[in-house]
Amino acid sequence: MESATRIHLNWSDVVQRTAAASGVSKAQTERILEAFIDVAYGAIKSLGTVRIKRIGTLTAEWRGGRVLRSPKDKRRMFLDGRYQVQFRAAEAMKRGLAILSPQLWKDDEHQAAWRLAETLLSDLELYHAERVPKALLDSTPDEVVIAQCEAAFGPHWRRVMATWTSSVPERVRAARDHLAHCARVRWSR
Repeated sequence: MESATRIHLNWSDVVQRTAAASGVSKAQTERILEAFIDVAYGAIKSLGTVRIKRIGTLTAEWRGGRVLRSPKDKRRMFLDGRYQVQFRAAEAMKRGLAILSPQLWKDDEHQAAWRLAETLLSDLELYHAERVPKALLDSTPDEVVIAQCEAAFGPHWRRVMATWTSSVPERVRAARDHLAHCARVRWSR
């Protein structure tokens, strides 16, 4: 779900807004924020933890070495292990973001619709694997997914759609087309 207003703050925006919210001058605010960054950096550099109330926790965590492919010549290469900064959001932050996100997975009817979609698509795939649409992408809109499935499976898809519409309440189908979503996830390349 897209937020109506996205706010992108750079350093001067953070300083200005923090100064305005706290009633402290911008120069003092910038010195305080710089001091906080120095303290946090020192803690993380010494492999410590920085907990920021209502925002989250910063820690330095070890990521082991691994083998990967070079983007230049596609040859295998070894990447040494290293410490990375890890951020874990605070529960208050997670709850605040969860309010902005649809939580359809918590609804039993949506879970039932998803299970039905998976079952219907599994049956189609089992009996008509040669007809599975080949042109689906992760970004393919629901309407196009449905149209491509109808073109690929013909009367079999129409029976699936009849079962789907008779079994899944309209409010659930309107909130999310689980059938199209499951087809896209299952058959996209």
